[in-house]
Amino acid sequence: MGFAVAAAALSLGMGVATAGPASPSSLSSSVTKRVVPVLGSKNLYPGTYDRGWGTAHPRRIFNGGDPSGLISHVRWTHWGATRSHAWGKNAIFKPSGGYYAKRVRIEIRALDLGHCRRGSHLAYTGMKEREPKRPGGPVGSWYEFGIC
Repeated sequence: MGFAVAAAALSLGMGVATAGPASPSSLSSSVTKRVVPVLGSKNLYPGTYDRGWGTAHPRRIFNGGDPSGLISHVRWTHWGATRSHAWGKNAIFKPSGGYYAKRVRIEIRALDLGHCRRGSHLAYTGMKEREPKRPGGPVGSWYEFGIC
């Protein structure tokens, strides 16, 4: 900034900002710690085989039951926003029994940021899923999946 411009700014009561590195103490007071939500409650399916519940953006979600309760290769978008979307791979039942050999792409929505219990960690308290009825088929309707 030229001297004449700086002098004019000061005479008009305008401050002149100088560029320079910020001190660590000034940065720490202006940075707020961000709370990262988790997916539901860690105690949703108590047991040794459940996975993903009570963790942030899990890559694997499992209710500890049969193969249709496992969603693997989960990729999340917008984690921490009001709603987070994900896609993963899931085993689905054949109409005649058993499972298709090929896993299908499942779509997930984590929603309803809140707390599963009073004083617990910030969490997505609701979840919706949809998947095709057969490999390569059209995606079905959304269904609610309680996670708290």
